[in-house]
Amino acid sequence: MKPDWRLARLRAELKRYDLLRRGVRGLRVLRGRHLADVWRIEAPEARTGKPLSMLFVGEPVTRHYLSGLVYEKYRDAWGRTILPRGALVPGTRLLGRRCDLLVHESAMPAPGALPGGAFWIPNWVGGEIEFAEAERLKKTSGRLQADLRRLRKLPHRVHTTRAPSEIYRFYCEFYEPYIRSTFGACACLSSWEEVEARLPQSELFWIMRDGERLAGQIVLYEPERVRAWCLGVKSGARELVRAGVIAALYQAEIQHLAGNGYTRLHVGASRPFLTDGVLRFKRKWGMRLVDHSDRGLLLTVRRASEPLRAFLAGHPFVSLGAHGKMQASALVGGARSGEPGEPDRELLPPELGRPFLYELEDGGAVEWKGLAPAA
Repeated sequence: MKPDWRLARLRAELKRYDLLRRGVRGLRVLRGRHLADVWRIEAPEARTGKPLSMLFVGEPVTRHYLSGLVYEKYRDAWGRTILPRGALVPGTRLLGRRCDLLVHESAMPAPGALPGGAFWIPNWVGGEIEFAEAERLKKTSGRLQADLRRLRKLPHRVHTTRAPSEIYRFYCEFYEPYIRSTFGACACLSSWEEVEARLPQSELFWIMRDGERLAGQIVLYEPERVRAWCLGVKSGARELVRAGVIAALYQAEIQHLAGNGYTRLHVGASRPFLTDGVLRFKRKWGMRLVDHSDRGLLLTVRRASEPLRAFLAGHPFVSLGAHGKMQASALVGGARSGEPGEPDRELLPPELGRPFLYELEDGGAVEWKGLAPAA
């Protein structure tokens, strides 16, 4: 069989692009060692419509994600200050005097090193699906059963392959368009260079209808686990997602792996806020949180304003506890101080044990002294 010269040319162009990208990345790393961008954002909070001010230090992708979660609209609501790394702590303290919230993206603190009243929230949390639990939920969970009923209207078949050319096509036509169209400025893409390096470990699952590829996902066979990795939908089409192609992928992967003697699948990283749609979709299949990234967000409350209370009351999150392990953290009360109310217990992952319930004061969070819900 003659080699496909078009594919060879595309690969060569992509490698040149990767070299250029690595050079740009190197310059950014060098700049980042000496200088830091400090962003002050003030815009209407999404729930109350009242202004909330936040000082943020960290990566642009994380800034966009958090701003999209906090604010109704935020694009033209920020200003940037560039500070030397050596002056970052006093500089942010000065700039944040009139802010409601300080956020600093940082490495995971050592146990006991977290400032009082602050939270460290990992950028990403990872989880595993136990196949026996997924099968149980298929029979007992109304939400999962609704997803599976939707699949009856999507006649499809499953195809698996390890062919590099198929995986390359998936990367260009499915993975990259889907991630960019779904997450926009918050998109975190693995490069083709990273994917190519893992080809020996990779198996691609296709969802097909009448010979047409609708969606796919790469599964990695790693030494310590099997992990679902890059996910893509044809041209990033949202209508295919609504039709249930991602649920079809999960079902196909579980059946295939269980048939080959595996008992669980790591389903990759999700954002740590417990209202996150991707996280909740995975939890419908019985996902249990088992690990987290080593970088995250240090959140420090400066002013316990009504819009900040409203945001935190509506978005419980996974944080690092004093014991150095993950915990679910949730604000007790609503937008106003002293307003009664408990967080939605269905959002709190039972595998993390008893949640940390807290109240807000100017200067930080304090543990709620009421009775915590059972784990």
